[in-house]
Amino acid sequence: MTIEAGVVPRATASRPAYAERARTWEAEAERQAARSRLVSNLRGLSFAVATVSFIALLAGGPAGVCVPLAVVGLSAFIALVVLHARVLDAQDLAERWVDVNRAALARSSHDFASIPDTGEGLAPPDHPYAADLDLFGRASLFQRLSVARTRVGRERLAELLLEPASTESVRERQRTVRALAADLDLRQRFEAHALGVAGAKPGTTRVRSAPNPELLFKWAESEPSLVHDAVSVWCSRILPPFTLASLVGYFAFGTTGIAPLVGLAAQAILLVRTARETSLAFSAVSASEGAFLRYGTLLEIIETLDTTDPLLVGLRDRLRTCLLYPLPSPRNGPNSLFLFFVEKKKAK
Repeated sequence: MTIEAGVVPRATASRPAYAERARTWEAEAERQAARSRLVSNLRGLSFAVATVSFIALLAGGPAGVCVPLAVVGLSAFIALVVLHARVLDAQDLAERWVDVNRAALARSSHDFASIPDTGEGLAPPDHPYAADLDLFGRASLFQRLSVARTRVGRERLAELLLEPASTESVRERQRTVRALAADLDLRQRFEAHALGVAGAKPGTTRVRSAPNPELLFKWAESEPSLVHDAVSVWCSRILPPFTLASLVGYFAFGTTGIAPLVGLAAQAILLVRTARETSLAFSAVSASEGAFLRYGTLLEIIETLDTTDPLLVGLRDRLRTCLLYPLPSPRNGPNSLFLFFVEKKKAK
């Protein structure tokens, strides 16, 4: 759908529309859940076939029967693992769509008890008007307006409510709101994928924010130390193939067992030597990579916007031109997403 600047939508979604959309996505979630159970059972069956066939082969069963059955069972198991992951993703997305529409229904019905995010803690205690105008808290303006699901989204909405703006800025934002109001699917699709970034379990009432990427930024911008440690660098290159070759020689050709023991011991010493640096790197990446991968879909939605609204056009064009790298998305892998966020951090 094309988003046109300054066009006032003739109609907006009503409470019955939100309820109907929630029921539709509930049915889709149940369908995917049924598929998940079926695939899970087939996974178990294929694994059992492969295991029994392998045991039968070891027990002296006919190789002409056991080997094909084991290969087919193992191949089916691997394929079903991949399929099951996709089905679970589809089920999770459908459940997030349900949550999005239930939240919209609660906001339109003023059912604030069903909206867990009150924005508490986002306003400084000495703000001149936040408390007087009930900007945050139960039944507040923030609770009524917010569809922000990520940490940065919630903080940005709080900034817009707390900081003064020029008349022109306010009018520009209002034009953008009118442009987006007519495209419910776009807005809810963005919100549903943002729920995935936050990592909130569908159906939960607990407010969760996306992992804070500051740890990853701090590590990425720090001075590398291991690259200057020639001993560690060369040992990490030499020891793995040496240990593997010595193990193959020991088991296949009966060579001495001292060599693989030396290789394993040297690698253990190397791990201890580099433990501090590697633990920092692993902590930084493991704390943020999943969220960064899920950001890719949100960035793709923005980059492919079909709009004439100046504010949205500017946002889309900045995303398209801010990097020499392609659009970060799950298809591009974590590296492009990592580069995107690091470059954005440096640009601040």
